[in-house]
Amino acid sequence: MSKKRPRIPALAMGVILTFVVLTLYLLQWGFLESIELKTFDLRARLNRARSHASGVVIVSIDDESIAKMGRWPWPRSAIAGMIGLLSECKARVIGVDILFSEPEKNQGLREIQKLKEVFLSRTLKARPTREMRQFLAHLQEAEANLNNDSKLMSSVKKAGNVILPMYFTLDSPLLSPADALPPYLERSSLNHITKGGDGPVYPIVEAKGITAPIPEISIGSAGVGHINKSVDIDGVTRWEILVIKYGKWYYPSFSLQVVMRYLNLDSESRRIILGEGIDLGGQLIPTDESMRLLIWYRHPDGSFPHYSFFDVLNGKVSPEVFKGKIVLLGSTAQGIGDFAITPVSSNVPGVEISANVIHSILTKRFLVRPAWAFAVEVGIILLFGAFISFFLPRLRAKWGLIIMGALLVAFILGVSYVFIEQGIWS
Repeated sequence: MSKKRPRIPALAMGVILTFVVLTLYLLQWGFLESIELKTFDLRARLNRARSHASGVVIVSIDDESIAKMGRWPWPRSAIAGMIGLLSECKARVIGVDILFSEPEKNQGLREIQKLKEVFLSRTLKARPTREMRQFLAHLQEAEANLNNDSKLMSSVKKAGNVILPMYFTLDSPLLSPADALPPYLERSSLNHITKGGDGPVYPIVEAKGITAPIPEISIGSAGVGHINKSVDIDGVTRWEILVIKYGKWYYPSFSLQVVMRYLNLDSESRRIILGEGIDLGGQLIPTDESMRLLIWYRHPDGSFPHYSFFDVLNGKVSPEVFKGKIVLLGSTAQGIGDFAITPVSSNVPGVEISANVIHSILTKRFLVRPAWAFAVEVGIILLFGAFISFFLPRLRAKWGLIIMGALLVAFILGVSYVFIEQGIWS
């Protein structure tokens, strides 16, 4: 007769299982991480129905507007007209989520400018007549009518409350941060930096290069903020990078810049507390060590009032809709927008993500992953391990299954409660 293999005692099995799970957790095994992220998404979807009044309105460059106004990109005079209209409607802040990093390509304008240069070079050789001066005036008028960048610059400057986006290059080893920046970009940075707590400060996200709006448009704006997104290992956008360091400067995100303008805070009231968050006039916006904010998403469908660009431009929307509000102008049309996967939807435009961040800050509703969450999670693993190792073997199979199921349900309900009610991810 063959000898039976010795059975591993239940206690040893439980200890081994607990050790394996704890080791995989500490090593941040990808499979466990993905499970945790998916449970985060589930809780976020359960939480999204909790809504509060919002002071954010979105003017959408949507499919309908493109069908009626022509293919994108539109002449920048259209954007200038919208900014002027929103300013007349007394919008408190206008966030334009469109990157104007190069002058507009306008062949007609270039031809007029060439013609003007040729005409001026020839008139310098002769005494200008009355007809020549009139013709030159017509050329200058045509040049002004075709110069959409100039129209946009004037509209932004006249409004005085327009926030523009920029984009940072984060992962290029071939680039190094600039030693100096033009004043129109430097003034948008945050200058008051302090260290939070006594613990180590982890390095925040640092940029190597920058793509900014052209100076002609930036100079008249109320500020510039970055639109870089933080994407987790599964491709989902759960975080907003509130601050990125570029050289010796610390730049806020587009959403944060909009909020600071809305609150009308001076430079002394805006402070970065490294490793903890952003202090805005005494209100702390909590972040992780890298100065990232967990985004508290609202329901993706109809969370914020959306109005078609075409309808607004043609007077189909009451001016009262925009009075005293934050108005975000951005694309929601398929094919031209900046879309992202989020915990509550797989196709959310960037302007909608910005609206969620702004709403969260203004309503003071934050999701946080506190420092003690790690200790709690390790403790829960050890508690479950102790139950499996010491108590489960002493119970009958039926009661063991019932108690184990009850503990799991209690755990799930507990973490869901603190997530939804307290905004704590643990």
